[in-house]
Amino acid sequence: MRLFAVLFSLFLIFGTQAENTRDSRAIRDTLFKCKHVVHKKHAAIHTNILRGINFQKADSRTIPPMALSSVKKIDPSLKADREMFLKSIIAAIKCVNKIIMEHRDLVLLVKDQGISQLSAVQKEKFDMICSFYRSSNVNELLKRVAPVPVSLAAAQAALESGFGSDKYIHNTNAYFGIMKNSKQLHSFDTLFESTIAYAKTLNVNNSYRQFREARSQMLNASKKIDGIKLCAFIGKYCVKKEYRRKVITLINDYNLTSLDQTYQHYS
Repeated sequence: MRLFAVLFSLFLIFGTQAENTRDSRAIRDTLFKCKHVVHKKHAAIHTNILRGINFQKADSRTIPPMALSSVKKIDPSLKADREMFLKSIIAAIKCVNKIIMEHRDLVLLVKDQGISQLSAVQKEKFDMICSFYRSSNVNELLKRVAPVPVSLAAAQAALESGFGSDKYIHNTNAYFGIMKNSKQLHSFDTLFESTIAYAKTLNVNNSYRQFREARSQMLNASKKIDGIKLCAFIGKYCVKKEYRRKVITLINDYNLTSLDQTYQHYS
């Protein structure tokens, strides 16, 4: 009888954990629906579209908001392949940022009008936003539900994955080097999911509170979300002293600051 009680308790504990994991994934998938995520068999078509874009002239008008299912394996010794990788990351983070700004619009609506004025559908979505961003305080949400600098995301992905050349990272879509534990990387089904996890890391993790405070000041002043300036607040992403210097070097070498955006009236 005692053995049964122990087994039943373990079932409840681990069953609840599994259920919470499913719920978390369901919330993510509902909040970040994206028509641009394509099946892997079609990824080559989208890769060719991105390859045809002049990287040096890439900006918010020329990079299509497509999040690829996977990034084509590249040769990091070739400049064209390195740029191809960066364009894939840029496309993904721009798509994620667009959805985040839609979430932010709803948070602003709650701040301005109160949650009682929301429709049933809006209330359900707001509840999911609170769960995903781990806060129900509107002022705190406005610091968390905000876009990530495109330049910073692209440079970090390039540095963490060797421009996507690392075989394990390529196979697991772990381009941002997000750790599952002290020894193991998180794996993802798509590049898009990996990018969502990266944005959530900066937007939710306590280690990046100063990052969010600095970004909030930029948003409130309607200034550009500057990746180089915000790089000063990602020290805990990697313990190596030269990490931030390498990120800034990549941003400058590929002129990625031209991709960072200004968001008006989102304070």
